Amino acid sequence: FSISLLTMRFSFTFLVYLVCGVRLGPVPAFVMGFLADLVGILLYPSGPPHLGLSLVSGLSAACYGVFFFEGKFSIKRLILFILIEQFVLHSLLNTYWVSQIINAPMKKFFYTRVPQQLSMAALTVVGISLILNSPIIGKIKK
Repeated sequence: FSISLLTMRFSFTFLVYLVCGVRLGPVPAFVMGFLADLVGILLYPSGPPHLGLSLVSGLSAACYGVFFFEGKFSIKRLILFILIEQFVLHSLLNTYWVSQIINAPMKKFFYTRVPQQLSMAALTVVGISLILNSPIIGKIKK
C-alpha cells in the first residue's frame, strides 16, 4: 500500500516488515522482504527487474528484525535503524541501483531522493513508535 503525492511516494510496506521482524527476527524478515519484492515485480511490473532492488527490500526487512525483534525498543535503536534503513539502504544503495537501471549518474538522483527519504524517515519513526508502544505489540511478540 502506498500513497503518491506529486513527486513523492509514501509506502506503508514498512508496517509489514516491522511486524515480521518483531515476531520472527532478521533472517525470516529478510526472506519475506526479498520474496515479496520478487512477487511484486511479477504481479505489477513497473520497469526492468533488478535483483539489487530486491536485495534492498530484503535487507530493509531484516533491519526491522535486527533492531526490534521481540519488541525491543529504545531511542538509540530507533536512530541507528533510521540511519541504516532509510539513509544507507534506501538513499544510497537504492539510488545506486536505479542509476544502473537508467544508466545515469547517481549524484543526479541522490539529491532528489533526500526529501523523499527524510519524509519516509519521519513516517517510519511515527509508525514504529506507535506500534511498538501499543498494546498490540504484546500480541505480536513471541
